[in-house]
This record gives sequence, structure tokens and C-alpha cells, in this order.
Amino acid sequence: MDLAKSIEKARKNNRQLFKNHQVYISTGAKGHLAVQRIVEVNGGEARIVSNTIKPRAKLLRSDYLKTLENQVLICTKDTNDKQLRTKFKAEVEGEGLNCFIYSSEWIMRCVLRQEIVDDDEFELTP
Repeated sequence: MDLAKSIEKARKNNRQLFKNHQVYISTGAKGHLAVQRIVEVNGGEARIVSNTIKPRAKLLRSDYLKTLENQVLICTKDTNDKQLRTKFKAEVEGEGLNCFIYSSEWIMRCVLRQEIVDDDEFELTP
């Protein structure tokens, strides 16, 4: 990371790094409230979701499905979040949207670099 480049990108981004991203954050993720605030300050829509979601519960917000095609879940790789990861992927793919599942470190790397990174290091699978 180059701090000078990140500052320059932040100015260009105008606090809109996560624009067009709906980010769902598991209650199992450490610092989930802080992550939510970081996403919102950087132009994204963020929502905290329980990692103990019921099978019949709907996870995705219907009012964002038509306007935000990038649906991101921030969670842990623990078994506690497995059901949430599986349900999220199924719902997003059912709507024909872009599905991304990452650990919270992905948010931090994006913010520090001031760019959306495509990094397998932080990607989680259902």
C-alpha cells in the first residue's frame, strides 16, 4: 500500500468507494458495527444480519435488488456463519446478481487502498 496514492484515490472517490454495493455484515464478524460504519462512510449501503438466520427468513433487502447489483456478505469462516453464507449465496444467485462473500479484512484492505480489491485471500465459500 502507498499512502500517498491512497489519499489521492480517496479524493477522487469522493467517499463513494462502496457505491453500488449492498453489504450485509454478520453479527459473528468481529467489530460488525464498526465495519457497518466504515462501509456507510465510504458510500455503501450496509446492514447487520444475524448469523442465526432462520431457514424461512429472507436475507436480501428487496428494495436494493433492483438498484444495487453487487451484494456482499461480510462474515467469518466459522461454522456459526455457514448457514448464513449458504443462504446468502442462494438468494443472490436466485436474483441474478453479483455475489461476494468476504471476511471483514477485505473491507479494511479496500479502504486502505481506496479501491475495490478482488483478493482470494479474503474470499469465503459457503
